[in-house]
Amino acid sequence: MGRLDAVIFGIFPLLDQIVGNGIFPNPSTQMQVYSAGSPLAIRVAEGDAWIKGHKYHTDEFIWNLDDADPLLDRIDRIIVYMDIDNRRMGIAQLKGTP
Repeated sequence: MGRLDAVIFGIFPLLDQIVGNGIFPNPSTQMQVYSAGSPLAIRVAEGDAWIKGHKYHTDEFIWNLDDADPLLDRIDRIIVYMDIDNRRMGIAQLKGTP
């Protein structure tokens, strides 16, 4: 390992202590999720997130949710994810268990 590599790898643990994973808080409306007007549609606002040293940006878009079970309650979550194996970041619907 060269001197530059040692310096770079020495910075990453320090950076993790300063910048945590999540959505950037300024402005407070970044990646805000709210109703798009119909029961199964949501709007995700434009924003930036940071996961394990990687920045993710999205423009505002509308997401159509899957139908719910007619008899059982379920709580779904909208998440920002990072798939290391496929070198991809994105937003997904994480379905709850009825």
